[in-house]
Amino acid sequence: MARQRPTAACGCGTRWRSLEHKAVALDVLKAVTPNLAGWKRYLLRVSAMNVMVVRFLFIFLRNTRIYAHTDGVKTGLRFWLRFLWVVFVAPGFWRRSLPSSLAITCQISIRRTATMPVVRKGRAWLEREMPSASGAVPSGPAG
Repeated sequence: MARQRPTAACGCGTRWRSLEHKAVALDVLKAVTPNLAGWKRYLLRVSAMNVMVVRFLFIFLRNTRIYAHTDGVKTGLRFWLRFLWVVFVAPGFWRRSLPSSLAITCQISIRRTATMPVVRKGRAWLEREMPSASGAVPSGPAG
């Protein structure tokens, strides 16, 4: 019998995964930069996120152009205006996903993560399914 994935058990899908990834990333950043002031660590984190968002956007738009060319679609000004209309206005895929993305990004902090219902559900599931994993995580080098 196949083991059920945590995202299916807690019923929260990608939100749970994004919470866990964010928590791990922030823990790693804090561990690697212990002597850095809090505001400098924050600027480093925000700068890294901005660089990656811009890079992902360029890659996405480049791939969109490549896929359109492969399908025989001309990617002139009319194509890009129509593309912006579709993703932002009607039906507005990016516009509709923006509120939930901002909610995940802006409302979750290191202090509040442990009290969020999604995190509590996931931790309860982990304790039920994997009792040995609920103990303390050893600190130190892996291997």
